[in-house]
Formats: sequence, structure tokens, C-alpha cells
Amino acid sequence: QFDPELARLWQVDLGGYSSVSTPVIAAADGGYVVSGAAPGGVRLTRLSAAGVQLWEKTIGFSQGDETRISSVAATAVAGGALYVLGMSANLMGDPVDERVYLLKVHLQNAETGWLKTY
Repeated sequence: QFDPELARLWQVDLGGYSSVSTPVIAAADGGYVVSGAAPGGVRLTRLSAAGVQLWEKTIGFSQGDETRISSVAATAVAGGALYVLGMSANLMGDPVDERVYLLKVHLQNAETGWLKTY
């Protein structure tokens, strides 16, 4: 995080996230949520306003690692929840099985509200 003069206030290395298209979303309490692809699912990390990791969660969509997330987008909402929208694909299928998913996770405790696939 940076101050208005662009001096670094803090930095955190979460490791394991792709540096490409990893959304960082500001939460209403001043903290942040980082989301990204994980083998067979999506990985979410919640940070406090000071950059302290509050929780981390990986939510899987399959038992094997054949499923890959090809896109992830996340938005924090006022109701204290994070909604994650993305696409997964089973690359080993014939034909390739592509699905869109929508996921709700509670920011306070990382509990999954629901997961829908289409």
C-alpha cells in the first residue's frame, strides 16, 4: 500500500499467486481481498488495512487437477460478502468441459455462502 505521495506504507508477499490477472479488491473496512486461480479451483486471501493476512481459502471445483481456472474476477460488496465470477475448464475432456462459476464468500469468516456453476 502507498500513501498519497506514493511512499510505500507496507508490502506483503503471498506467494503462489500468478502475477497475471490477480484481482486485488478493496473492502469497505479498508482491507483487501486477493483472488486468483488455483489448481482445480480459486484461491482467496483476506488482508487487513495494515496488510496482515486474516485468512486464506482455496475453493475447489474438482477432485483432480484437470480443471483450470481460465479467468477470475472478484468484487467486494456492501453486504460483507465477496462475489467471485470466473470460468473453469476441464482440459482433459473430449470435448473440453467449460463452465462459468459464481461464488459467494463471507469476508468476516471466509465461509462459502454458495457456489453456482453454469
